[in-house]
Amino acid sequence: MLRIVLKPGARFGRLVVAGFAGVRDGEGFHDCVCDCGRSCVKRTTCLTRGSAKHCNTGQCHFMWRGGRHISGSEPWASARLATIRRTAKNNGDPLPYEGPERVIQLWDDAAGRCQCCGRKTSNLQLDHCHETGRLRAFLCRHCNCAIAFASESPDLLRLIAKYIAQECLQTRIAFKA
Repeated sequence: MLRIVLKPGARFGRLVVAGFAGVRDGEGFHDCVCDCGRSCVKRTTCLTRGSAKHCNTGQCHFMWRGGRHISGSEPWASARLATIRRTAKNNGDPLPYEGPERVIQLWDDAAGRCQCCGRKTSNLQLDHCHETGRLRAFLCRHCNCAIAFASESPDLLRLIAKYIAQECLQTRIAFKA
């Protein structure tokens, strides 16, 4: 087994190698320090291939698809809006009519939590209405996909919730017997 041990002080993006952390499941890991001051352990191959560039935690690293703008800033909000507008245009949906200031307001309201389920996550997605183009809130990927798969239909979501509740009740009764 070939083990690559990187020299302490080697820089990979915002990460500086502090030392070798060991081997798990045949893969090498290194202790690293991010420019933001946080410590983390990264897989050696992720460092050398360039897929690990920062600690992935903290406000300073919540970035939009590899963008260079800090979350909550005007350029970051404009980039998010541009992506939604491009997708809406390609799909024939109405374009969002609100500006970057609305995106920043929604981001501040979310405070790192999904506005639907309340989970804290670093991967929040900007939810918007596909019929009107109105920006609604920042949601986790799970909630955003659930709404999309239900075609934004409250009636369908109620039916799904009723089905899940009924199936869980039957499962509990079957396990008690």
